Amino acid sequence: MEYEDEQLVALKKQARSNQAVNIKEQGVYIGEEFINFQLVHILEKISIYLPETFIEMPEEIKKVKYPSANRPETIKTSLNTNVNFAFNWMDKRSFVNQEEELALQLKAVLLKTNPSFVFYEENELKTSGGNTVRTFDFKSYGIDEQMYNMMCIISFRGGTLHGIFNCLDRDSEDWKKFVGQVFQSAVELDEEEKR
Repeated sequence: MEYEDEQLVALKKQARSNQAVNIKEQGVYIGEEFINFQLVHILEKISIYLPETFIEMPEEIKKVKYPSANRPETIKTSLNTNVNFAFNWMDKRSFVNQEEELALQLKAVLLKTNPSFVFYEENELKTSGGNTVRTFDFKSYGIDEQMYNMMCIISFRGGTLHGIFNCLDRDSEDWKKFVGQVFQSAVELDEEEKR
């Protein structure tokens, strides 16, 4: 009987993972958790869809998880802090339309910092507004866990967004297909929306 229950759970999980879903239109199952996404304003420049249960990471946790003084400006996290979306804004117009070059530079810095990182795929996507989203993903090593990471570079009229996603590596397959949708949902706020 227990074997049949396990098979049923596996079949349900497979059926959910095969569904084509859009995070803007409906909630999604990530692992065993049903997550709704909502439009959030970040950095006073961008709106983006993030899980509605995510909160701003508390300062004391930021200092532990991102010990560098150059930590991201905005970090949104799950309540257990295992899943994070982080963002920086670069005003310099010289970065605009340089997504591929910036992604390569970031990758080179990461490899120089820690040659044991394992890099996977590079992709080029588009936002709904037609902006280029350059992503790459990799596995890094935390104190006691392996971490899955995806980075993105998106050029907008007013500057460039650097996005970072990370979760425990063991949860990466559950999250991976939705992270690209999150980055693709980014839209630059116009001047009226910023006020």
